[in-house]
Formats: sequence, structure tokens, C-alpha cells
Amino acid sequence: MKRISILSLFLFISLFSKAQETSYFVDERDQTKYKTVKIGNQWWMAENLRWKYEDPDLTGYFSPEDTWVEYGSWCYNDKEANCKKYGRLYGWTIAKRYACPSGWRLPTAKEWSELFNSAGGKTNALNTLESNNFNLLMSGYGSFSSRKFTGDEQFDFSLAYNISDVDIAKYIGSWLCLDKDALFWSSDVYNAQNYQYYYAHFRKSSLFTGLYFLADNALSVRCVKEDNTPSGENSNPSGNNPSQSQTPLRNDNLVDSRDNKTYKTVIIGNKLWMAENLNYQSGGYGVCYDNKSENCQKYGTLYSWQDAQKACPGGWHLPDKSEFESLMTQIKNDGYGLFSSLMNGGHSGFNALNGGWQAGSGFAAAGERATFWTSTETGTNSAWVMGTNGSESKVEMVNTAAKVCGFSVRCVKD
Repeated sequence: MKRISILSLFLFISLFSKAQETSYFVDERDQTKYKTVKIGNQWWMAENLRWKYEDPDLTGYFSPEDTWVEYGSWCYNDKEANCKKYGRLYGWTIAKRYACPSGWRLPTAKEWSELFNSAGGKTNALNTLESNNFNLLMSGYGSFSSRKFTGDEQFDFSLAYNISDVDIAKYIGSWLCLDKDALFWSSDVYNAQNYQYYYAHFRKSSLFTGLYFLADNALSVRCVKEDNTPSGENSNPSGNNPSQSQTPLRNDNLVDSRDNKTYKTVIIGNKLWMAENLNYQSGGYGVCYDNKSENCQKYGTLYSWQDAQKACPGGWHLPDKSEFESLMTQIKNDGYGLFSSLMNGGHSGFNALNGGWQAGSGFAAAGERATFWTSTETGTNSAWVMGTNGSESKVEMVNTAAKVCGFSVRCVKD
């Protein structure tokens, strides 16, 4: 009986491998070439991602006691040789927002489940994915969480198998399970308030399991293609479909060539946004709150609607109403409260500041409200704005803002 089971497994793996389409693509960011494989209806990376995320504000900053871990990427045990063999390990926020190349994205929990079932389900999946063109490696993970985590909750992606006795490490600042376990982030949120996200878990000589993990642990990343066309020599080298809205973006700093001021930027959805209020004054337009230059340094410049139309640097523009609405939707979809995530220090990285506004010769609401012009008019004398209300922890679009008032400006890349 055992001999028949082994033979059946061997035949399944052989037939599964022969039936697969394979290809490759080149990540434009660092020119790394990756094998790809089509399993079921989905194209997957057939290697763990190795791209090194570097943020000028976070590079070299790593403390197990701080939640910024979720914004980093590392080699297992800080050894470069492990990155070459097993790929890099990423915090969830980096994995979700930045890690996958253009045209690729982090898989959902459902897609991990479909992969599992396509590879033979409970009986064959683990051996199949280790043995075939998917090239499953037991890459371990970094456990750096300082948050309390009981590990009591479990999630079974297949919804058909009861997973029990799962050994979840509760160590702080440890590298764990190399050559024993493979853990991959999914894009799905389990409990955003507690920073918990679904992931896929493969254990050597054991079953596939699906659980949640904390955002500030470091797991492997496999990306899936946003469409189902193969990548290769004759394809766009980034794997990107030109008809798709996503374009290659980096959250590098923006230097305004007009006055050499530097602004932080952030990628939210498929848009690159300024992560600071614009502070450009030339030609007599724009004012500082209370007419004090130190407030421009703190909150940026306040502009009338007419001045805001021409305030953004070359290659950037004043967002329209739909772009702000898409920004709000994307932040909501990331699983965090819109107000707290949007505000300064929030999870989105937008860092809205309560810069107040100017009306006539008066100023109001600094430290209480943030209001941003859109380019969308609602009448001869009014236009749409996106505003925050600190006393009610609310974010809203308002269509009655007088064009002569002074509000903040955030620019978005063309």
C-alpha cells in the first residue's frame, strides 16, 4: 500500500510538472531575472523575491522593540548568502505596498488556497511544490514582534482541513526555521487593529497551513502576475502590461528644481504622492499661516485655488477629486482607519498636517484641521477639497470651498 502511495505521488508530480507553462521576467529595479510558472490559472514567480527595499529614512534602522520592522527587508540571519539562496524577508507593509515589481502583486489568501489545491491538496501539495517548477524553499523567517501575540487564532485557507497543534514561535528578535518552514505573506488583512495579516505556511514533511501573523515579522514573498500572460524575451521586461494603470514608481525624495526644496514622497495605490505639504512661493502667490514664515516651514504654504493650479513642480500636478477619492479608498482597503492612517505618523505614509486655512485677512484651525485643494471646480467661485476634522476623527470631500481661501496643496506625479 505504501509503495502504491509513493508511486502515485511520483506520477502526480511528474504529470503536474510536464503540464506547466514556464517563462521568466526581469525586474527593472535591479535587473534580477526570475523564473515564472503558471499553476492553475495564475502565473507565479518561481523564485523568492530578492529585491532590496531601501528607504532613506529607515535604512539601517532596525529595532525589535519598534513596529517600524514592518517597513524593512533583510537576509536571514543578516547574511547576504542567505538572500542569494532563499530570497529576502520582508515586513508586511513593504511586501504589500512596494515589494512586487510593476505588473505583479502580492497574492491574496484565496490565491494561495487555489495554488495549494491545484498542486494536489492535502495529499500532494507540499511535495509537489518542492519538487516541481514552483521551487519551494524552506526559507525560514524573522520574528521581531514586540506586540502580544497568543497564536490562538488559526485560518485554514483550504476551508477543508482541520489544522491543529501549530507551533507558532513567540520569540522576539529571532531568526527561525531555516530549512524547516517556508512562510509567505498574503495581501489580506485578518485584524488591522492588531496588525495581523494572513500568510501561507509550508512546513517540511508536514501539511500546508494558513494562519495570520503580525506585520512586523519578516517573511518571504512570491508575487503573482496581474494578468495571465507569460513574461519572457519578447515581453515588457518588467512584466508590466502597458494597458494597466500601474506604472513603475519609487518613493524617492522629490527635489523641486525651482527652489531646491526636498519633499518626501509615498506610493499609495498606483500613484506617487508628495508626503509633505507644498511650500513653494514665487511671483507673490501663497501665504504662511498667520503670516509667519516658521508656519510655512511647519505646515507648508496656503494657496488660493487659482494659485494652486500652477503651484506643483514640473512632472507633478494638483490632484483632481477622483484622485483624492481613490487615495481614500486605497487607504481604507489597506485595513486601517482612514483618519488615523492619513494623518501625520499614520500607516499610509501620507502624513497629513493640520495646517489650518486662510480666509480674507484671517487664519483658523491650525492644529485642528487639514484641507487640500483639488483641481475639480463646482462653480465659478467654489471647488472640491479633501478635509480632515480632528475633533471628530473624520475625513471628507467637500464641494463648497471658496476659491479665494487659502488651503494646503499636495501634488501627485503625472
